[in-house]
Amino acid sequence: MPEKRLKELVRRLDDELESTESVSTEDRALLGELMEDIGRVVGEAEHPPTLRQKLNEAVKRLEDRHSTITLLLKQTLDTLERIGI
Repeated sequence: MPEKRLKELVRRLDDELESTESVSTEDRALLGELMEDIGRVVGEAEHPPTLRQKLNEAVKRLEDRHSTITLLLKQTLDTLERIGI
C-alpha cells in the first residue's frame, strides 16, 4: 500500500510542477532528478541513503517559496520511511 501512495505522491508532484510557473529551471531539474531517483529505488532491494538526504535538502530549499511542493515532498519522505527507504 505505501508503494501505491508513493506513486500517487510522485504523480501529484509532477502535476504541481506542471501547473506552477514560478519554479526555477534549477529547482525543476532538482525535483525531476528526485522523482527519477524515487522511481528507481522503489523496486530495488538496496536503497541509497542519499535519496532521503536529497529530499530533505529540497524541502529546505523550497519551503519558503513553494508550500504545496514542500508538503508533497514531506509526504513523500514519510511514505519512503514507511516502506523502509
